[in-house]
Amino acid sequence: MENSTDDLSPNELIAQLQASLEAKDAELRLAEKTANEAYLKAGIPDISVLASILVSKYYYHLPLDRILKQFAQEGVRINPSTIGGWVQHSLDCLEILYDHLKMQIQNEGYLQADESPIRVLDKDKMDISIQELHTLYRQNFKA
Repeated sequence: MENSTDDLSPNELIAQLQASLEAKDAELRLAEKTANEAYLKAGIPDISVLASILVSKYYYHLPLDRILKQFAQEGVRINPSTIGGWVQHSLDCLEILYDHLKMQIQNEGYLQADESPIRVLDKDKMDISIQELHTLYRQNFKA
């Protein structure tokens, strides 16, 4: 029997194409991840060093030059382009995790939050001031 797309509805055809593209995308991402892991294994940095650099940069908001100064104080000299490459390749490895979490969030219900200031009368000053926040939460779930 010949594999024909003529018998498929437009929605079925779109679903089939999406599944095919997702499979190819997954194969490419796996190959890219493997290449990135090989790069990191061939280099000097340990995973804990890379994790420390990423935490310093993205959690503590330290620029790379300040991180380099911290390493220099410990007697470790690292070329700025080297640490930049380490950060880029580490982020490339984490991209698969990011994409998976993004897909999970997009497929689930979500929570909206809004904190709006409320103007209230200050008894001491007899003037209006903003002292409180009205917080509204709304959950949307797929039916």
